[in-house]
Amino acid sequence: MTSPGHSTRASRPAWRTAVPGVVACAAVASSTELFLHLPKTGGVSMVHTAARAPGWFSVVMRASGSSAHPPCWCGTQGSPKCICGTVADPVAVGRAGATGRHLQVSVGHSTFGQAEWLRRRLVRAGNPAIRTVVAVRPVRDRLRSMFGFYWDALLEPWSDEHLATFSAVWHRVLADRRADARHYLRPDGSIDGAAWFRAFAIHTGGVNFFLTDVFGSPRALARALDRGLVAVPTSRIDAFATSHYGVEPHRANVTGLSLSHPLMVAALAEAEAEFEACARRDDPFDAVLADHLGDAAFRA
Repeated sequence: MTSPGHSTRASRPAWRTAVPGVVACAAVASSTELFLHLPKTGGVSMVHTAARAPGWFSVVMRASGSSAHPPCWCGTQGSPKCICGTVADPVAVGRAGATGRHLQVSVGHSTFGQAEWLRRRLVRAGNPAIRTVVAVRPVRDRLRSMFGFYWDALLEPWSDEHLATFSAVWHRVLADRRADARHYLRPDGSIDGAAWFRAFAIHTGGVNFFLTDVFGSPRALARALDRGLVAVPTSRIDAFATSHYGVEPHRANVTGLSLSHPLMVAALAEAEAEFEACARRDDPFDAVLADHLGDAAFRA
């Protein structure tokens, strides 16, 4: 059985080879900020908002070990407008864009340890005031969103206009997902939700989804927060984007199909035990975040 929606390759960060380019960009930026992107927290919107802010420049690294996911140095986040594969020196494009502006470096779906490695590398290069930002959301909300995102384009195909906003990489992901979905579709067309969540618990779609994989332990998460990790609950992303980046938040990766689709409702209902087994892995981490942010803000 394959993993839901993405390659089963281990998520070793290929961006280590791009670190000299990040150091070069940070050297000419007015400030540098790392963004640790947890899946299904609104992180793509955060990155696209920074990319559209006049005083910011956004570089997107990739957690995947696949060469099909190179860093994006031109501020388009690997969209169809990306020019990084067509220029001789894409890092020079990044330096030009970052000069005199605030630099956001998205490390993709990496672990916190990998993000810290990059932060310390930048500090040693002469950038002492670097903070790491992460958007956070309760695990059950993230699981439902991931489930919906996986099945959205399969149960109700996206329009050609919407698909045109996706890069070639994303088109390959969607093709893989269509093939992968056969493992979880019954002959009558219903979704075997229990099988899907059992597979997701093992593979997590090829990304670091659970906080136990990202931080290792609740104590490590608490220590990171005490030492300055900035956690932004999804409920406050709009306010954070407006005040921090100075522009209205940009919506990205918003799917058109709600979890009210009858096939999804039925699949989630029958997979309650498997869903809860997945969610319980992150309950101790959610407790740390709720204590740090306030329960109402974190779970809003």
